[in-house]
Amino acid sequence: MKNSIVILVLLISLTGYSQKSINDYSFVVVPENFEFLGENDKYELNSMTNFLLKKYGFNSYMENELPNVKRCDGVYADVLKKNHMLRTKLTLVIKDCNGNLLFQAEEGNSKEKDFRKSYQDALRKTFRSLSKMNVSQSSMMVFEENSQPNVSEEMLPNVDNSVGVNDNSEIKEAPNSEINKMKESKKETLKVIESPKFPESKFSSYTHNETPYLLRKTKVGYSLYEETDTAEDGLLLVGELIFNEQGGILTQSTTGKVFTASFDASENLVIENEDTMLRYVALH
Repeated sequence: MKNSIVILVLLISLTGYSQKSINDYSFVVVPENFEFLGENDKYELNSMTNFLLKKYGFNSYMENELPNVKRCDGVYADVLKKNHMLRTKLTLVIKDCNGNLLFQAEEGNSKEKDFRKSYQDALRKTFRSLSKMNVSQSSMMVFEENSQPNVSEEMLPNVDNSVGVNDNSEIKEAPNSEINKMKESKKETLKVIESPKFPESKFSSYTHNETPYLLRKTKVGYSLYEETDTAEDGLLLVGELIFNEQGGILTQSTTGKVFTASFDASENLVIENEDTMLRYVALH
């Protein structure tokens, strides 16, 4: 009888635990480094993990960028490495704030010899398990930090016009209607000029003609990749983008042709030459 009660309690506990899905949490946190590498964002694996989590529907934050929230409202991502002489093997795991395992992806492996390519290839492959999950996390509850109140016109000190003013001088305060007209006049003269906005993330998602693209930030600019299963590592290099004071250019990797490149205020990428204009839409 006692054994039956224990088994029943365990079953109830497991059932309640399994009902808690990733969608019930409002965010996921990515650490600055993974234990098997021991260095912040080595091979850009942490940035790529953050990028891929966002791509698959998570409200993902790097550990040092997390806003003021309750830590147990979110989950915590990690990547584990399995030692192997000829292959790089990585597995994505997601745990709750108490370290309980909520999700373990299928292992991703790569035969690439270059360390950076091998780690990034294996990481992308372990994320394939998320493609069928249709993740849609709940809204985040962010608590306001203590901040100084904004200075407004109502908070400015009143000026005593009687100090240092000759009694014979006539000083009249402008009516409120006149003040409002002056304010409106100033507003009309202000023109909002949208400046180009360059992507700051190490990885950004784009789309063109319903085809997904990946933009990777480099030391000199960006690399543009097409996401395709035909490439061995899932990414086909389109070209390299370099920006300077004169503007931006993209050198196509396959033909060596040079195109003019620019970003708009929404980080959309426009590539053009005399005959062609291609627009890659940023996915935020």
